[in-house]
Amino acid sequence: MIFGIQRLPRLSLHGVLAGIGAAAVLAALVTPAMLPDLFADATARHQAVEDSCRQDMGCWSERNLVAAQAACVPLVEERAPRGFKWTSDWLESIFFASHALTAGNWVLEYAGDSIRFRDTAGAWKSMSYYCSFDTKSHRITGVRIVAGDNPDN
Repeated sequence: MIFGIQRLPRLSLHGVLAGIGAAAVLAALVTPAMLPDLFADATARHQAVEDSCRQDMGCWSERNLVAAQAACVPLVEERAPRGFKWTSDWLESIFFASHALTAGNWVLEYAGDSIRFRDTAGAWKSMSYYCSFDTKSHRITGVRIVAGDNPDN
């Protein structure tokens, strides 16, 4: 380490050739007939990980957070007839809570209160929003807007 910066190892011709050789050996060991089994094994392992995550609400909620946020934002914004402004930083999540609406955790409801709508007098009012997200179709199935900050936050 130099001045707190970790140096990366240098590539050598020997190292590159060894890497190419290892890839060639691996390619020679895997025949086209083996590919369907390899893909089936990988698919089964992936499905097992997904099923395990879906049983853990924290894992499943986190796994679907980005897709839910991307789908929810425009639907919340379009419900502000006179304008809106987000109060969260662009790096922060707009949701602070989630829970399952269906058995098996297929539909999750995410809750947040990081937005303000302009009222008829031109004042900014805090709003809470609830987006129901279908984790199979990756679509929002419902949006609720309630005046005021969410007391659970």
